[in-house]
Formats: sequence, C-alpha cells, structure tokens
Amino acid sequence: MKLELLIIDANVLIDFCKTERSILTLVAAHVGVLHVPAPVLDEVKDLDRQAAEALGLRIVEIDLATLTKAANASVGSALALQDWLCLHAAEEHGWTCVTNDKRLRAECDSRNVQVMWGLQLLLRLVEQRTLSVDDAVALAQAIHQINRRISKDVIASFIVRAKAVL
Repeated sequence: MKLELLIIDANVLIDFCKTERSILTLVAAHVGVLHVPAPVLDEVKDLDRQAAEALGLRIVEIDLATLTKAANASVGSALALQDWLCLHAAEEHGWTCVTNDKRLRAECDSRNVQVMWGLQLLLRLVEQRTLSVDDAVALAQAIHQINRRISKDVIASFIVRAKAVL
C-alpha cells in the first residue's frame, strides 16, 4: 500500500499529544508521511522537534518566499499564518491537509486541496486493522474530553463509521 503525503495542522497534533501521541507513529507507518511546518510545530507546546521526529513526523523548514506569501495572505484573513503555511505547502506539493479547523478546511476546499479531519486518521488505521475499533473509539472519546470543539455528534458519527468497518 502506498502511503499518502499529509501535512498536519497544530490542532490535530495537540489532540493526539494530549491523549495518545504514539498514534502519530502508527499513522506515519500505515497511513501517510506526516509533514509539519516548523512554525506549526512551535504551536504545539507538548511536542518538541526531537520528539516529533521520533514519532515519525517530518519537519518542514519554510523558505522565505513561502513565509512571505503566507504572512501576506494572513493579513486581514480569518486564517493564521500557520494555517496559510499548511495550505500553501499542501497546494505546492499536492499533500492532503489534516486539520479540524473549519476555516482552513473551507479555504482548502475552495482551492481544490485535499483535506482530512483528524479523526479520519483513526478510521484509516481501523480500516487497515492496525488499530482496533475499541481503541479508536476510546481515543476519539478522549479527544472529545480535551477538545469540546469536537462535538458529541461528531464522536457518535465516528463510532458508527468505525464499527461499520467490521
């Protein structure tokens, strides 16, 4: 199976780091190559560069031209500089953007950039029989406990989808 090329936003990293960071290793090994721009990694207080690399993340250093482009785009925008960095990298390299940020997802959609929810990474692991349904559901519920932006309805839908894989 060919691994996807992914770029992961801080909000997804934070959810996994606060619940079960080892899931990132499984994702990197079985779902896709996980890229993270260095300025996005800097937003994740629970994860330093060395730990991120040990989990299988590939740190993307941002060149001045891309940084300038993202900074200019962020002026007056609902998206932060780091969001624009993820978007521009995904657009430039053909990567899928993994984010739970609705505004970033909408901008990705408007530019035909592939996008994926953070919980979809867990579904991919379940589909591949790399993660059990019970473990995926427990992790999704743990994420809900620390991130109330992921609603009970989203978790209920996730559980239905995860169990449908069986």
